[in-house]
Amino acid sequence: MIKNGHFFPVLAACIMFFACGIHGYAEESSLPGITVTGKAEIRLVPDSVDIIISVEKRNNDLWKAKKEHDDVLRKIEGVMKKHKIGIKQLKIDYLSIAPRYDNCYSKEKFLGFFVSRSMQLTLTDLSVFEGLLADLFTSGITSITGIRFKTTELEKQRHEAQRMAVLAAKEKAGRIAGELGFRAGRPISIVEETEGSSAWPYAGKSWVSNAVYSSPGEVSDQYGTLFPGEIPVSSVLRVTFEIVK
Repeated sequence: MIKNGHFFPVLAACIMFFACGIHGYAEESSLPGITVTGKAEIRLVPDSVDIIISVEKRNNDLWKAKKEHDDVLRKIEGVMKKHKIGIKQLKIDYLSIAPRYDNCYSKEKFLGFFVSRSMQLTLTDLSVFEGLLADLFTSGITSITGIRFKTTELEKQRHEAQRMAVLAAKEKAGRIAGELGFRAGRPISIVEETEGSSAWPYAGKSWVSNAVYSSPGEVSDQYGTLFPGEIPVSSVLRVTFEIVK
């Protein structure tokens, strides 16, 4: 390759091209800029709620424990009919039957047979939410292990929150740059830091203290009315704009 005289020109061209690429990047990254954070949050009214129910019965007689468990399930069906909730809105987990002892190794003291099952009830008419919870506990359920409010408008409102965050960042950058006698130019970098959620947990009265979720949303005092929480959909953008005259 050296004999034909082509090696060194090609190598020199490659070095020049690589150097130009580095120079261009350094010039781009060294542009004077201003970095701001744009934030936007939209609060949505939920259109459905999932209620996770646990039913557990114990008895030294296995069949009595099973009967007590089944009686609660029949009462739950009655509660659903009362509030006009379709059977398709109930998802039932597998039945669990197990003997328990005070010590699982020595098995000296028999505690009884435990018959348990979990189920998820999806409610779309939130106007009956509070009454439904009260009736579920009256039916004999053991606990409510989860309550999550949901919305079908998530994607649409998430895009809207992003748009609002962009406008907020653009307005802030322009205002700050203007105070210094400049203006914000084209964006150099954009990073989204957080997003909202399609579901929001719930915390209510003391008699649902077994719930594993808690919510910072607005709830009245311990003995007041329960309010379904709003679902926050947020966007936080960190944007760097070029500063120009």
